[in-house]
Amino acid sequence: MPSAKATRQGNEAGPQGASGSRPAQPAGQSLKQLGKRSKKNKAKKAAKKKKKMRLPTRLTRLLNYKAKRVHLDGLKSQSVNQKLCEGSTTLIRHCNRTLSSTTSGGGVKGFLEEGRGSCLSAFQKASNFAHRASDSSGDLGSKDGEGSAGWRLIPKEKLIALDCEMVGVGPQGRTSALGRCSIVDYDCNVLYDDYVKPEVEILHYRTQWSGIRKRHMVDAIPFREAQQQIADILRGKVLIGHSLRSDIQVLQLGHPREDTRDTSTYRGLRELAGVTVGPGQQLGLKKLTKLLFGHSIQQGEHCSVEDARATMNLYKLVERQWEAERVSAFPDRDFRVSFMDDHFWPDDLDQ
Repeated sequence: MPSAKATRQGNEAGPQGASGSRPAQPAGQSLKQLGKRSKKNKAKKAAKKKKKMRLPTRLTRLLNYKAKRVHLDGLKSQSVNQKLCEGSTTLIRHCNRTLSSTTSGGGVKGFLEEGRGSCLSAFQKASNFAHRASDSSGDLGSKDGEGSAGWRLIPKEKLIALDCEMVGVGPQGRTSALGRCSIVDYDCNVLYDDYVKPEVEILHYRTQWSGIRKRHMVDAIPFREAQQQIADILRGKVLIGHSLRSDIQVLQLGHPREDTRDTSTYRGLRELAGVTVGPGQQLGLKKLTKLLFGHSIQQGEHCSVEDARATMNLYKLVERQWEAERVSAFPDRDFRVSFMDDHFWPDDLDQ
C-alpha cells in the first residue's frame, strides 16, 4: 500500500505528465517577447544572406548605380537645353510681334533688330555649351578620364591617396608612431613608399597588423626627414585616405580640411555598398573593398601601398557625385581650385 508521501508526489507530477511533450513556457517571457525574438533571428539570417551575396550581384548593383547617374545627368542637360530653346523661341516671337506693330520710326526698328540678333547669338552660345557638357557627361566609364574632362573640377594631378602603418612607442607601446608611409597618384602609381624610424624607442612593432619588423628599421629614414619629404608631396594636393585623422596625427602635419576626402565617412560609399551603420560608426577599408570590388585586402599583415590604392579606387567610384555634392552645398567656395589655373584657359590665349 503506497504511503501518503508517495501519493502526494504522484499527484504533483500528474499535470506535467498530462501535458505530453509540450515544452513549458520559460518564466518571465510572454508571447509578444517570443515574437520579437523570432523577428530578430529572421533579421540576422537575412543579414548573413546579404553578406554572402555573390560577386555578379554586387557588380550588377554597381552597374545599375552608374547607369542611374548617367540617366540623371542626361535629364539635367535635356532640361537645360529645353529651357534655352523655350527662351529663344519666346524672344523671337516677342521681337517679331514688336517689329510688325512698329509702323514708323526706322531707328526704333533697327535698334530692335540689332537687339534681337545679339540675344539670339547669346542663346546659341549657351545652348552649344550645354550640348558640350551633355556629351562629356556620358562617358563615365572612360579609363583615362578623357570623357570626364568636361565635368572634372579637380585635375587628376592634384589627387593623391595616402596610408600609414604605425608602431608602438611610449609606456607599454600604446602610443602610435609612424613606421611606414605610402602615397599613390590618381592612376595608383607609387609616389612615395618608405619605412620611417621614430624619434623614440620602438617597444611594439605590431607586426601582425603593420607588417613592420626590426630589420626594416635598419635603413629606415629618420622621422623629421620623412616628414619634410611627405609635406612637400602633400603641398597643394587633395588628400584622399581612409580614417585620415589617425594618419595626419602620426605624421604631425596639418592639411586644409577642404583638401581632404575621407572615404570612411562618406555616405555615398555606404549607400553604394548597401550597408547602414550606427551613429559614430565607420566601415573598414577591408569590408568596403570586399563589398564593392569583390576582392580581399589586409589578409594577415597590412601593406600601406595596397591600402592606398584601394582607397583611391573607392574615391574613383563616387568621385563625380562627391565633388558635385560639395559644390552644391557650398556654391560660393572654390575648394582650393582656382579658375586662374592654366587648364581653365584656352590654349590660344596669348596669340
